[in-house]
Amino acid sequence: MLALADALAALIGKGYGETYFHTAGEKRSIEGSSAFLITAFLLVHIPMLLLSDTSRVDTILIALGC
Repeated sequence: MLALADALAALIGKGYGETYFHTAGEKRSIEGSSAFLITAFLLVHIPMLLLSDTSRVDTILIALGC
């Protein structure tokens, strides 16, 4: 999950990042951080939804927790 989400966040942040914020001496874009959040959510939610007997609401909550 980290390999895909971080790579996509870097690509989106470098290519489309316009709004920045600072964290611990580093500059991050909101666009890249949003790409990371969405990618990580989908990478947890979709396999759990398709490959387990967990309810839809529970998979959403678990994916948000991750």
